[in-house]
Amino acid sequence: MAGQVCGGQRLRRRWQAGRAALPRCRRPPQDPRARRVLWWRGDRLGGRAQRDALAREPGEPRAEVRAAAGLRAGEPPKNAPFRRTHPAHFGNFPEMTDGMAVSVSPTRMEEVAHVVAMEQEALPWVCPFPAARHEALIADPAAFHGIARDEAGQPVGFLILEGLGHPDGSVMLRRIVVRRPRRGYGTQLMRWAMHFAFDRWQAHRLWLEVFTDNAPAIALYEKLGMVREGELRECIRHGDRWRSLYYYSILEQEYR
Repeated sequence: MAGQVCGGQRLRRRWQAGRAALPRCRRPPQDPRARRVLWWRGDRLGGRAQRDALAREPGEPRAEVRAAAGLRAGEPPKNAPFRRTHPAHFGNFPEMTDGMAVSVSPTRMEEVAHVVAMEQEALPWVCPFPAARHEALIADPAAFHGIARDEAGQPVGFLILEGLGHPDGSVMLRRIVVRRPRRGYGTQLMRWAMHFAFDRWQAHRLWLEVFTDNAPAIALYEKLGMVREGELRECIRHGDRWRSLYYYSILEQEYR
């Protein structure tokens, strides 16, 4: 009948009234880098001030930002899922293999040419990235791009980790390249990556991809306790042939 309100309309009006009473949420920043920092860092500031500050500062927040959030210098955000470590705190890897120590430091933009050259030396075990891809990874707050050096300070390799601060605690070792193999550098660099992911970033899982015919790398991963999870058959066109990949991973409890 005219003038009567049916049950469906009554429920809809009640839902609309409840929705109108909710506080308006700001749209997430359009810059994907700023969005990742804002959602994964978990700092306790809201609105444009936090978004702008974190978008401009991909590393540790500025002192005034941390002070406004009620955090002391070097203290992680209280509701962040993982503890962050500023690249300036990265130091020498404490363990040694065959008497050789490897230090890892964040890659600088002016060092990208050396990284690209090391990738070319590692063919055919890697698919080289263009220089622009390396520069984007260096600037990405959710990734770590680092160069490994020997005791004399000479570059002996590099590594790339992605997914730092991921809500699921899954960190990917995107790339690891050693310039002079069979000297223990690969083992040290892998142990450094595990230490960095599990001890510095409180990750739950570290995983990687490796070509199925890369026997030395596979032997190293299995020696360090990584488990083969599966195979992607002929998923990459490399030159004139198709190549397959293995998935390897290690969990936090297995690393401990």
